[in-house]
Amino acid sequence: MDASPRASVRARLAAFGPRRLALVLALVLSQVFLVVIPSQASAAAAFWTQTPTKCGGLAEERDSGQMDANGNLYVACSKADSGALDPSIRIYNTAGTLVRIVAVGQKPGDVAPSADGKILFVLNFVTKVTERWDWSPTAIDRDNRAGAYVKNAGWSAAAVPGLGAPRGEFIATDAQGGLYISSGLWVPGAPDTIAKYDFNGAYVTNFGSIAKSWSLGVGYDEFTGLAVTANGGRVFVAEKLNSRVQRWDKQASGAYVAKVAFGNSEATDPTRQGQCNQDGLLAAPYDVALTPGGEVVVMSTTCFYTDAKLAATLGVPVGTFEVQRFRQDGTSLGTVRGVATTGVKVHGIAVDRQGSIYALEGGIVLKRPAGLSEAGNDNGGGGPMGGTAVAGGGGNGDVAGVADVTAPVINSIQASVTRGSKDVTMVIGATDDRAVVNARITEEGAPFPVRALTNPFVHTVADYGTRTLAVVVVDAAGNVSSPYYVRATTVAAPPVVPAPTPAAPTPAKPVMPPLVGGAKPTTPKPATPTPQAPNAVVDTVAPTILKVAMPGQVVRGRKLSVTLKAIDNVRGTLQVRFATENGRWGAWQSVTGRKAITLSAGRGWKGMFTQVRDAAGNRSKPWFQTVFAAPVGASWARGTAGVDRIAGTRRSDYVDASQYDSKVDSITCGGGTDYVLLQPGDVAARDCEHVERVITPKF
Repeated sequence: MDASPRASVRARLAAFGPRRLALVLALVLSQVFLVVIPSQASAAAAFWTQTPTKCGGLAEERDSGQMDANGNLYVACSKADSGALDPSIRIYNTAGTLVRIVAVGQKPGDVAPSADGKILFVLNFVTKVTERWDWSPTAIDRDNRAGAYVKNAGWSAAAVPGLGAPRGEFIATDAQGGLYISSGLWVPGAPDTIAKYDFNGAYVTNFGSIAKSWSLGVGYDEFTGLAVTANGGRVFVAEKLNSRVQRWDKQASGAYVAKVAFGNSEATDPTRQGQCNQDGLLAAPYDVALTPGGEVVVMSTTCFYTDAKLAATLGVPVGTFEVQRFRQDGTSLGTVRGVATTGVKVHGIAVDRQGSIYALEGGIVLKRPAGLSEAGNDNGGGGPMGGTAVAGGGGNGDVAGVADVTAPVINSIQASVTRGSKDVTMVIGATDDRAVVNARITEEGAPFPVRALTNPFVHTVADYGTRTLAVVVVDAAGNVSSPYYVRATTVAAPPVVPAPTPAAPTPAKPVMPPLVGGAKPTTPKPATPTPQAPNAVVDTVAPTILKVAMPGQVVRGRKLSVTLKAIDNVRGTLQVRFATENGRWGAWQSVTGRKAITLSAGRGWKGMFTQVRDAAGNRSKPWFQTVFAAPVGASWARGTAGVDRIAGTRRSDYVDASQYDSKVDSITCGGGTDYVLLQPGDVAARDCEHVERVITPKF
């Protein structure tokens, strides 16, 4: 059972003796509240900045989680942002951005990934059984994207020899292929121990037992949460009624031996009531996590102040909870406080790559203050997952299941005017949630190879003059930014004027000797030179699309007939090709006459790309516009060339957020059946039934 925060106050008052206690009681009766600060208490607990989340708060889940080796965070979640039930696993990247939601059917309590993120072990909070979910690149996820986690129906953890199958509420993994299950919590008959398995479910070892004792290696009633260093060398296990954490160290034999206990002890908490409002002491700690620097973070669940008078006495808001920080040797690093927005005690905890603390059952995330050092925390030879690089980690952030899906963004480009050279020097300002690695230039429709992005970035244009460059940047996972258009000017060096050549002297007119017979002499006429062919003009100017006309923006069915108008600097035959929002070009065809387009299947917004080329092969800038395939009476909404936050209605909504503006649009759908067209970087709520993403074809 949970210890009460009042119990810690009673224990501290009892230590004062009868005379001093009488004085305190007299002050209380006179409605003067005394704050009792024991001598071992250190500086006041810190309140970190907190951001809200609606993930938990049902008072019947744990919402625990863990990082993988690349720093992606996986947490169990029971509710959607709308507040509706949504049993799922949420995955956040290293920047703390939600990148994937995995539906898991029944309510999850805890999740632990493999180092590369290809396997998720999920603790089913309803059955108290651990499940395995495997990444499948061919499966389709809930957001209609390729790739999803699929439950491994044939997997199970073997029984602990002589004790039975493990069942509990908390799990953890290391980067060496080890799975750890804290068994026995709130499951009568299940073995009270920590069981270790390989990822195939084969039993490896177990350690810890219940003996109603303060001795190392045993617990009083039940073990709760646990955390493991990446190399599997240290396992930190919390105990509910002893209100402490034990550190178990791996031996050469593979067995684990308890080496350190921190938190409460028989001296500080002899009646096992729990201790609150004191650095380094705990009350019913339900979960423990490791930060990137190896710091041990413990959720002191029962230190949750719901009594208004007690909260006022301590000078904290109602709903305040406590998290204790430790080094791995048990040295206290102080208390962090948060204020739950859900009105329930917080049992689970998770820490992301930034060191922020996820208390999802309490409805908040505590943001780690900038500059907070973790120096000297002794990470035990490997650190936690997401900390020190470890064997088994991909290392580049491209992890199955959370493969980097966030496209980089170009913020600015500065291009020089070059004289006497075709080299254009640019400074490309781009950002990404991980790292921008490459850039690609398309010049007047002609693509150039992808190159490593270094500043300054030099591109050699095809000819002098002012030319349009479409620049995109690419991250390590292959995500491509929206194009950024820049006009680049190069000027040829002035020609060198040669010195005038002196005119050749006029030759004397030859005197022709008289011809025999008295004929007149004749002067031979010079041969008429053959006219020279004019210099051939090399066509390097791309054609321009002026208009793509269709019968209307609303179409019935999938067939669409369009006409277009385009111009070029040189007379000649123009050709055109089309692509839908799937990003695949059709064949080149004559630009004249009506063109039949087949749209992608289904209702909603459809995208259509058009591109023209001339006889010299110069390609126009792509023309993109949307087509509306929808029934009469639907609600329409279109985005702008900026950040859009479009909320749906109670009817079926058709939302077009396909503008090329390098902005992240957020779409929330309403009560009807909704159809949304998005750019790759935009975000649509999970309750949007039909979401199409524009895939920009290669130009």
